[in-house]
Amino acid sequence: MLLGTTERPELRAERFLADRFSDEARVTVYRTGDLARYLADGNLEFMGRRR
Repeated sequence: MLLGTTERPELRAERFLADRFSDEARVTVYRTGDLARYLADGNLEFMGRRR
């Protein structure tokens, strides 16, 4: 997943985002493109992937 991102800062900036739910400044999340939703029972249902 991380291969190639050190040489391509534009790709890193597109995929690694600041975690808006964290109080720590340097915490990041990886944007996969996966689409999912929460079901009524609390489980996640995978819906597909953005192209």
